[in-house]
Amino acid sequence: MKNVSKNWSVNLLEQTFDALDDYFTGPDGFLHMKNINGNFGKILLEDLIARRLLIQDKNSDVKYLYKTADELIADGWVID
Repeated sequence: MKNVSKNWSVNLLEQTFDALDDYFTGPDGFLHMKNINGNFGKILLEDLIARRLLIQDKNSDVKYLYKTADELIADGWVID
């Protein structure tokens, strides 16, 4: 872990890295995420497999694309 958010527990950060690496999704085919700012998002399984870290905000449908898991976490996202 490089530049990670200091607002989440180390355990949750590790679980997030593992989920991203293992393509862990729920039965709906999404990896559900939460942000330190209170937003919630999701990543489609196909995007995880393609190593495309594209989070779609569940409320606004705004999409956030990250180059690395470190960048995603530094922006406040972890698994929900």
